[in-house]
Amino acid sequence: MKHISTVQLTRWWRVISIFLLILFLMIQFNSGVSEIPYAKLALERDSSLVSNILNHARAALQQDMPVPESFQVLEQQAHVIGKPSFKRYFQTTLTYKATNTQGKQVIETQCFIYSKTGRLAETYRCD
Repeated sequence: MKHISTVQLTRWWRVISIFLLILFLMIQFNSGVSEIPYAKLALERDSSLVSNILNHARAALQQDMPVPESFQVLEQQAHVIGKPSFKRYFQTTLTYKATNTQGKQVIETQCFIYSKTGRLAETYRCD
């Protein structure tokens, strides 16, 4: 019966470890690519939640305007980030035109982050 030396075992473990690392990286890379079609599907499936989120974001912005009737949405986007798990959330971006406190027309972009249940988590200017 042939004995395998410690050096040979160490070499085999290195080869196996490298193979497993490459396999892991390939799986991680492929999972990132498949999120794009999923995001479109999630937007369609959660369209009522996304619609409510967009309405909430518009209303929140308009309410904070010095001249609320000057508020006009120029562009709006909604994105689903992540897969259906506890890490999933929605990001909404609104580009709008409004009158500021000095009476001048401004165009700004505001970002909103919502939890997967639709609760507002964060808002910030994203110009």
